[in-house]
Amino acid sequence: MREQWCEVFICEEQAAVTLTLADAVLQGHSVLLLDLGVKEECAVLLQEGISAAEEERRAKLLRRSNGRAHNSIEGRIRLPVKECLNTRAQELCETMLCKAITAVEDSHPTLMSRLFHDIFAHSKTCLRNQHLRFAHAEPAVNVYTAGGEFLPHQDRESLTLLFPLSHEDSFTGGGTGFWAPGHCGTSGAHSCRGSSKHTTPTIVLRPPPGHALVFCGQVTHAGHPVLWGERGVLVASFSPLADGSAPKEEGEGPVHMTAGEPNDLAPLFADVE
Repeated sequence: MREQWCEVFICEEQAAVTLTLADAVLQGHSVLLLDLGVKEECAVLLQEGISAAEEERRAKLLRRSNGRAHNSIEGRIRLPVKECLNTRAQELCETMLCKAITAVEDSHPTLMSRLFHDIFAHSKTCLRNQHLRFAHAEPAVNVYTAGGEFLPHQDRESLTLLFPLSHEDSFTGGGTGFWAPGHCGTSGAHSCRGSSKHTTPTIVLRPPPGHALVFCGQVTHAGHPVLWGERGVLVASFSPLADGSAPKEEGEGPVHMTAGEPNDLAPLFADVE
């Protein structure tokens, strides 16, 4: 059975005038929503993430430090899969990432070939693919509780896969907000460096577990604040590993946006303008 997908418009007017869906995604006008049928995998990975997050919270209290988790802030625990989760969780992550990549390759081969050439023709693995460079501390499971959020930012990688792990009835608030190119903080008093609750995204998506959001690195997006409950997501942002380049180090992660900043990565996406 083939995976199902649909195009979600961030900017419908601009997406409508692009030549192909690949152009719309690469230029940040559209997001792909995949129905991968991985509900069971999401449920297991969520429980592994919640357990690891609770362990991290206890460790923080005992050691008064961030412990193993990267970018641990109030209401959010960030768990790099390869460092913080067990072998079972890593295998689930690999399964979900590979299934999403295969689904995009099957349905939108032009998009994948423009971004990754023939990388996945030689190796179907993702988590430990020697030809890929992941964003710092990714893939990661982010576990949000009340007050937890991820401010508006751009991932600066070729592609991002985001898997919601929690059912919507297990939290209020939350969701992933997206801004149309040039619309983040440029038309109001608030900049996108402030809390995401003070900015208005173009669209907020809350897909159920079993789905994945696919978008390019120039899209400004945010994890909206959770008001109640617990929300988990798996996120992986990655690019082809150029010859001689190295994985990103700490401090080279997402770009947080401010009013008036350009909302694209012109050098990386110049061929699709």
